[in-house]
Amino acid sequence: MKLVNAICMAVLLSVIAPAMTAAEPIGPYSGTVLDATTGKPVEGASVLFYWRKRIPNPLGSTSDLIDAKLTSTNAAGKYELPVAFANTGLSGVLESTHVIIYQPGYQVYVKLLEHDNPYAKHDPDFRNIGNIVRFERIPPDFDHKAHYRRIEEAIRLLERHDYSETKDLSWAGILKSGLRIPLERDQFMRRAEWEQRRPGKEGHR
Repeated sequence: MKLVNAICMAVLLSVIAPAMTAAEPIGPYSGTVLDATTGKPVEGASVLFYWRKRIPNPLGSTSDLIDAKLTSTNAAGKYELPVAFANTGLSGVLESTHVIIYQPGYQVYVKLLEHDNPYAKHDPDFRNIGNIVRFERIPPDFDHKAHYRRIEEAIRLLERHDYSETKDLSWAGILKSGLRIPLERDQFMRRAEWEQRRPGKEGHR
């Protein structure tokens, strides 16, 4: 009975806690995307940032999406994202920042910054302000299918739990609640479909 009560409490907290407001600043971010070979700016590259939070509960913790921002580089290869305020809930903490930059013809740039992991190492190659990305061109006989899978994996966690339409707060009811895919993820993956149309040897890296 105690276990059932604990599960019910965890479910209620996972539903209620994210809605409670506690703003934490994230950003600003800026950077320049350059062709690694020529050093010239890459215009029109898709730049996707998304953030996740960890929410403690009696059974441990849950993880959920905070927000996502999608922009593109200008003629000078530059991107900018202004400071935003993350709703982590009253008990939540910023868990991770995910950065994915993509342009057809180049190898995707992926960075995972873990904020809530005491064992995570600082990435010296990434800066919030003035980040420099040197895009490597796709070589001959490139495995585009494997590249597409890498992009899919990088944005796999860009999804949000939505309990707003869940009337059944039993454990079974919560499990039936669907995930909501943000528009930014669909827009980003539409560009990456270019990889699916390219020839290439499966398994070649």
